[in-house]
Amino acid sequence: MDKKTDLIRSSFDKWAPSWDDNEGWDENVLSFLIDLLPQGPLPKVMDLACGTGIMSKRLFDRYQGEVIGLDLSPKMLEVAKKKYEGNPRIKFQEGDFYEYEGDGFDLILLHNGYPHFLDVDGLCEKAYSVLKEGGILAIMHSCGREELNKHHKKSANPISFTLSTPQEEAAKFKKRFYLLQEGESASFFYFILKRK
Repeated sequence: MDKKTDLIRSSFDKWAPSWDDNEGWDENVLSFLIDLLPQGPLPKVMDLACGTGIMSKRLFDRYQGEVIGLDLSPKMLEVAKKKYEGNPRIKFQEGDFYEYEGDGFDLILLHNGYPHFLDVDGLCEKAYSVLKEGGILAIMHSCGREELNKHHKKSANPISFTLSTPQEEAAKFKKRFYLLQEGESASFFYFILKRK
């Protein structure tokens, strides 16, 4: 594992205990983003860079299938596991997505984590290999691009990149994915892709 990966993990481990308190999630924005995803049921869904599991339960409620939450940070996962210990169909795994060996997923949601995937080509190739043919990769943020870029320049500069428009970011995936839809406002940023 390289130094950047170690730095990302240690940074999120440090932020984990106060993550949910500090983020101030807007339930209306989260619901709006979830409603953009395809209708279910879907048997196998990944909550990539799941953190404390903010979207994991929403994915389970929407799709009623197995939800795998994958994250680099063991401390984030400790919080997530406590939240959902009574639901055996929401499972959390510690790991680096670039090295993930599972497959057969119907959908991957990457919520509020995309700028920390510094190797975007590697993310594209791995998502392609993990998803079924026609599977969905949804990259979403529950804040606007300007706010997100400002935040990352301050507190996460060495472990994130600056976002361009949803169209420009989606174009980085065109070798393996079709763009289904995209959008942004002061409150959200998203693009949704379909595996070729």
